[in-house]
Amino acid sequence: KPDPTILDVGANRGQSIASFKLLFPESSIESFEANPSFFPILESVKAWYSNVQIHNYGLGSDTGVLEFHVPTVDGKAYLEEGSTREDNFEKPWVIERLKTYGEKLEFDVFPVEIKVADQVLHEQAVDIVKIDVEGAEFDVLSSMTRLIERSRPVFLIENSDFDNVTPFLEGLG
Repeated sequence: KPDPTILDVGANRGQSIASFKLLFPESSIESFEANPSFFPILESVKAWYSNVQIHNYGLGSDTGVLEFHVPTVDGKAYLEEGSTREDNFEKPWVIERLKTYGEKLEFDVFPVEIKVADQVLHEQAVDIVKIDVEGAEFDVLSSMTRLIERSRPVFLIENSDFDNVTPFLEGLG
């Protein structure tokens, strides 16, 4: 449809907002980003488009505060690789990728706010859900069961948690 409602979970610097608005200029976009480093950038991206809302918190299985882990290699922070899931950095492909960035791996850790999707979106209908949350995909999906059952949206997921995400979605049909 020409004016879909889109959830952008893990908004990063707003790349998906720009892409979705190019494809669907009349769309409504609800963007969620837990990493406060991206908030000023997202606010400037929002200024370019109509019907875009920026939420300065992430979505997950429980409302509360979680630790957000940003890998820093040789003193350079890789903000786009940050995650609320510390175990994401134990996955072999993540370890290998981070090794290509340099020698000394450390983490900046700080608190971020997380909310449950079904609680903040209430009965809102959604057509497309994009999720890019570096290993926390199942946490996000499990927070929107009612939304999924109600709306049956199209998903675009960077699926770093295939063993949990795929059976969960299959279970919802």
